[in-house]
Order: sequence, then structure tokens, then C-alpha cells
Amino acid sequence: MGICIILTNLISLAIALHLTSSTDRVKIDLTQQAKTLSPKITYLCGIYIHGDSSQRFHIEKTIAEYDRIIQLIRFGGKVKDNDMKYSPPLESPFKEKAMEVADVWMAYKQDAYNIINNPSKIKTYTQPKEIDLNHLDMDSISLYQQKSITNPILLQSYTQLKDKSNHLLFLSDELSQMVLSQTHQTENRSQLLLYATASIICLAVLLLYFLIKRYILFPLDELMKNLKIISGGDYNHRIKKYGNNEVGQVVDAVSNVTEKIREVSSFVTEFSEGNMDVQMAHYDSNVALQKDSFVNAIVKSKNKLQKYISDNKLLQWKSEGKQRLQEMIKNNTEDMDELSKRLIRGITEYLDLPLGILYLINDTSLPIEEQKMVPKGAYAYNKLKLLDLSPDTYDGLISEVWQEHRTIHLKEVPVDYWQIKTGLGEAPPKAILIVPIKSDTTIGLLELGSFVPFTKEQIQFCEEIGESIGGNIIIYQSHLEAKRFQKELQQSRKCISSQNHEIGDLKDHIEFIQNKYENKINEQNSTITSLQKQLKESSHENE
Repeated sequence: MGICIILTNLISLAIALHLTSSTDRVKIDLTQQAKTLSPKITYLCGIYIHGDSSQRFHIEKTIAEYDRIIQLIRFGGKVKDNDMKYSPPLESPFKEKAMEVADVWMAYKQDAYNIINNPSKIKTYTQPKEIDLNHLDMDSISLYQQKSITNPILLQSYTQLKDKSNHLLFLSDELSQMVLSQTHQTENRSQLLLYATASIICLAVLLLYFLIKRYILFPLDELMKNLKIISGGDYNHRIKKYGNNEVGQVVDAVSNVTEKIREVSSFVTEFSEGNMDVQMAHYDSNVALQKDSFVNAIVKSKNKLQKYISDNKLLQWKSEGKQRLQEMIKNNTEDMDELSKRLIRGITEYLDLPLGILYLINDTSLPIEEQKMVPKGAYAYNKLKLLDLSPDTYDGLISEVWQEHRTIHLKEVPVDYWQIKTGLGEAPPKAILIVPIKSDTTIGLLELGSFVPFTKEQIQFCEEIGESIGGNIIIYQSHLEAKRFQKELQQSRKCISSQNHEIGDLKDHIEFIQNKYENKINEQNSTITSLQKQLKESSHENE
């Protein structure tokens, strides 16, 4: 870098000297023009004096040109408006000599203007010899002769003009010689400097060749070899560092890219093998990685895959839980209390909860104001519990969920809540979840306790099974009621056949009762069929 700066300075100096020489040659041209203009003005003034007044325009034009040249020599400027040549202002000692030339030129110009501003010829009268000046009269005046002669003022000015022209030529020649001498010196210095610069450039080129080969070409060749190895898939290959210059920075950049690819490869390998908890190394603390579109795409793909797997596991977990509960209902004996216990046990164990109670309405055929939410099964700490609840059990949260048909998740539970509300008498949980069991309306409740707050997935699952088992319980209750009616009917038929001889007079009444029971059975069977159809539709929707 230092060599380049030195070479640049030398070349700039040589160019500056060359430009200086060029501007000096412009001044030489101007002084040479000035040397030709003053004799031209003198010559034109001589023609003008001898009667050619048409030369006045040429004299004025030549004077103006000489004025312009003197101004350019002294103060500098563009030689012509459409020309790129430029004359810089004069400096000492040329400035003093130019002032001397300008002073002589001003006097010379004044004489030239005296010539062109006065007539070249004047009229005069000559006296005849025969006239006696002592006896002049009016008649003798007519004898004088009129004659046109050259204006003596012009002749005097022309004589002075020629003298000053010679002086002006002498001074202009001195100025031209001074400028020419300086120009030769500048050109000699410029040539010497150019030769020296050319020699230094040759040496510098050789030196740069060796430096480039040592610090650029060789490292780049090694870098290409390393890149071929890395492009072959060996991302664990390490690249040797080559200083802190530009090539070293390129190597560092390639090393950083390789390291990034290595980390991404390891990251992809981990989560492709099922380790969804793996995190990209330094991703959270490295701003450059967070702005990298490639890395962000990989991280987003992993997060989407992780979410898909999590959602799929959740769906399988829900489906398996619902299937277990449906199997319990299908395989149950003809006892609603036993089914309730099995259901609450299955739910609490599947959710891994310490406490749970299942409530059902005592009799759905009663008016709403006479219905009660009765606990049918309780499961706590891996044991089925006997319930001994006070009337207050049906107040508070239980009543609120029943009336409003909505889920309540209580995250801050009073210490004595479960002792008062459920009578379980064990260590109380820290969170309560109460979910309605629904068919067309709320027919029961699930009250669950946990030592930690319920997750969103657990709440959704409980709400879904509340709707699922609600229809199954209605079907099951209808089935039990139909069985009970059928059993009663069979018993009635046996009594009628065994006591037929005793109740002949009651035959019409018995037939009436029989028809009544048959109609009721048909209604129940129709209800069972309708509910079974609803159950099948619900099962298809859950699947």
C-alpha cells in the first residue's frame, strides 16, 4: 500500500511538471504573438498616414488583440473561449518584466490612437512670391494657393511609435527568453522525474508480483483446495488462517460460512432423528445468525415439524382417551353407579390426576327445580372413595357450572375446599377443573383436582369427553330404563298366566295395562334407536 502511494505521488508530480511545461509553452506562444503584433501596428499606422484610412479598422483590431494578449500574460485565463488552453498568472520575476512591457505598451497604444484619431492630411495655403505683404488688399488674397499635406502631428506620433515599437520588441523578447528558459528547466526536470518514475514502477511491479504471489495467489490457491474438500461434503475440514489482510478476511468469511453450515448440518441431523428439543447453537445470542435467511428457514422448518408432531401426538392422545371411555361404557354391567365409578377412575388415571368426582342428575324426568346433581363416583389418590357430602356440596361452583353450562378452571384453591366440597379428606390440590357433561343439555359434571394448573390441552380434552360421554350416558340410561320396563313386563306376564283363573274379571284391565307397557316399550326402543344413531354420528365425528 505504501509503495502504491509513493508511485501515485511520483506520477502526480510528473504530470504536474508536464502540465506546468505545457502552460509555460502557452505563455511562450503568447509572447511570440505579442512580438509580431507591435510591428504590424507600426506598419498599418504608416499606411494610414499615407492616406489609406481603411486601415483604421485593422489597427483597432490589432490593438485589441495585443491588449488581450497582455492581459493573458499578466493575469492568466483561457486563451480562447472555445479552446482548452489556459495561461496561469505570472509570478516574480516574470511579473515585473510583464509590468514593464505593459507600461511601454500603454504609451505605444496612445501614440497609435493619436494617429488613427487625427486626419492623415491637412490643408494649407502657400504665398506667391510676387505678392508684397506690406501692400495686401482683398484682391491679392485670392492669389494664395491651397495645398494638402501630411499631418505633422501624425508624423511626430509615428516617429515616436517606431521608437517605442523597437523598445517593446526588445522587452517582449526578454520576457519570451525568460519564459523559454524556465520552460526548458521544467521540461528537463519533468523528463528526469519521468525516467525515475518509470524505473521505480518497474521495480515496484516486480516487488508487487512477488508480494501478490506470496500473500494473495498462494493463499487463494490453498483456499480453492480447501473449498473443493468442503464442497465434497467434509464440513469438519478446518481452513488455515492467512493473516489479517484482505485474503485473510476472505478466508475468515469462508471459515465462518463453513462453520455455519456445520452447525446447521448438526442441527438438522439432530431433529431429523427425533430430537425436537435441540436448539441451533448460538442462535439466540448471535444477531448475524438471526438475520441469516437460510438459518431462519431451517429453524422455522424444525419448529413447524415440531408443532406438527406435537399436534399429532395430542390428537392421538385425545382419540385414545375417548376410545377407552367408550369401551368402558360398552363393556359395562347393568349398573349406572358402577359405570360412573369406572368412568371417573378412567378419566383421572388417564390424565394422571390425584382427585376426581363425577356428578349426574338424579332423575331427568323430574321438573328442573326438583332435579339434583348427585355425585355418582369419586376417585382420589389411586382409590375409589365413599362419598359423604353435605348439602352445601351442590352450591357454589358446582351449581354455577350446572346452570351456565360452561367450564370453570380455578387456579387458586382455598386450603379447605376439597374437605368441604367433596369430603375426600386428603391433601388438597392446587387447581380445580369443573366441566359440564352435555347431551342436549347438561346432565352431569366432572370435578377434577390437580397439584398444578391444568394445561390448555387437558381442558380441551375434558370438554370433548364431557360431550362424548354425555350422549353415551343418555343412551345407557335409556337402555337401562328399557330393560327395567321389559323385566317388569315379563314379571307381569308371568303373574297373569299363573293367576289367569283368578283374574278373569280383570282381563280387560290387564290387557289395558299390557298395551300401555308395550306402547311405552316401543317409545323407549324408538328413543334408544335414535340415541344409538346419534352416538354413531358422534363417534364418526370424533374419528
